[in-house]
This record gives sequence, structure tokens and C-alpha cells, in this order.
Amino acid sequence: MPKRIAQSMRATLMEKIRPINRQWLSHLAQLLASCLYAVFWLEWSNLALAQSACPSQGGGKGELKCATVYDIQGTVNLNQKRLLSKTKTVTQPAQLLETDKNPNSRARLQFNEGSLARVAPNSRFRFSPGLRLVELEQGTTLVVTAVGSQPIGARTAEARVRTKGTVYLVERDAEKAQTMVSVLTDNPQGPVIVSQEAENGQEKTISLRSGQSVPITDTGFGQVIEFDLESKYRDLEILRGMGIGSVHLQELNQEPIEVQSTLRVARQETLSAEMLQPISLLSL
Repeated sequence: MPKRIAQSMRATLMEKIRPINRQWLSHLAQLLASCLYAVFWLEWSNLALAQSACPSQGGGKGELKCATVYDIQGTVNLNQKRLLSKTKTVTQPAQLLETDKNPNSRARLQFNEGSLARVAPNSRFRFSPGLRLVELEQGTTLVVTAVGSQPIGARTAEARVRTKGTVYLVERDAEKAQTMVSVLTDNPQGPVIVSQEAENGQEKTISLRSGQSVPITDTGFGQVIEFDLESKYRDLEILRGMGIGSVHLQELNQEPIEVQSTLRVARQETLSAEMLQPISLLSL
């Protein structure tokens, strides 16, 4: 008899619990669905924002308002968030763009007014708000000013680069606290000026033309180095598309149409400097 009573009580209890369990599970499912929707909506919103077009600004006389990261290879982070390859992403001033040490990592950018920047592996790069200036904390960047645009300068912890619109390369080793500036083209309006503020507050400067580079540390400028442009274009992946030969032409043709227009004009200048360099070297 007690056994039958216990079984009856258990059955009654289970009948009361089942609706509660079903109701609880239903609420839990709704809660999980809401959470998943919120996460999906947030990710979609961020992705849509990142993929929105950087508005074009003709003439290139204003500030660098944004840049489209149109080529992403390997591991590339924007403000510590990894970017997806084959996806165009818009970066804003002061946002930190980082490439990892893998030799295949790289990022290529086009600014709102058409100018270009390439970022090599193991680099930390950003551009300044309200200015036409890129900043390099570590690594290597190539700067190509669009035709008709005001020049884009560069800054590291050791140096400031001012230019009239030439194509140039900036490299920085953060561990050694050393910057190297290399100039690839000449501009009739004047050479590239590399400057550094001295301890007394006065500015020290040095001028560079195509085929010249200079190392800079906290203690000042090193000796100006004459380098071979052809070798530079052959050895550095970041310069592909800028030199003489079918390899460079093929690389150029693979770029987006809107990027090609800037590169083709710049390449006329790099080819001219490369072809004229043997004559200038013989005259030294």
C-alpha cells in the first residue's frame, strides 16, 4: 500500500513538474535566440560599417579623412580586431593598423583623395586626423601621392618627412629606435626634406633625391646612402608594380582600376628615375 501511494504521489508530482520544465525550457530558448540575434546584429552592423565606402574627395587638397584597406594578406588587425582577407575595410584617422611578422602579411590602402599607402609585414601604421600625414611606429610603409594632390608627409619617433609629392619609403626598427627614409622619385619643385628636432629645440634637416636614403636615430642623421633603384624594386615586395619589367606590369594590372590610375602616373616617375640613375651615378 505505501508503495502504491508513493508511486501515485510521484506521478502527480511529475505531472506538475512537466509543464514547469516545458515553460522554463521555452523561456530559455527564447533568451538564447535573443542573445544570438543581438550578437549577429552587432557583428553585422560592425561589418557593414567597416565595409562602407570611403567617400571620394577629388583634388586631394584636404585632409586624409579615411582610407579603404583594399588588399589584405595574412594577419592584419585594425584596432586589435582582425580584418578579413578579400574584404574591403574602411579605416579612420588615428586607428592603428597592424600586420604580423609573417612575410606574407600586408595591407594596401587608398585614401579618400586617391593617394596610396602600402604596409609591409611586422608594421604598426596609422594616419593623423586633420592632417596629410602618416605615422609609422614599426615596420615599413610606401607612400604614393595621387596626381593633383597635396603631398603626404610621414612621421616616426626619430624623424619627420616632408615632400613635394614624390614616392618614398619609410622603414622603422622600434627596438633599435632607428628610421630609414628612401626616396624613389624626384620632383621639380624640390627634394624630400627629412627633419629632426634637436635638443636645443632647433630643427636639423637633410635633403634627399631619388636613389638616396638616410638612417636617423635619436642622436641625429647617419650618412646619406646611394642605393640602386633596380635592386630595390627587385628585392622588396612592397615596391612591386613600380619598377621596370613584366613582373611589375603584371602586378600593376592586378590592382583595382581606381588604384591603377594613381599607380600608373607614379610609375612614370619611378621608371624615369630608374632609367636615369646610371647616368647620375657615373657623374659622382
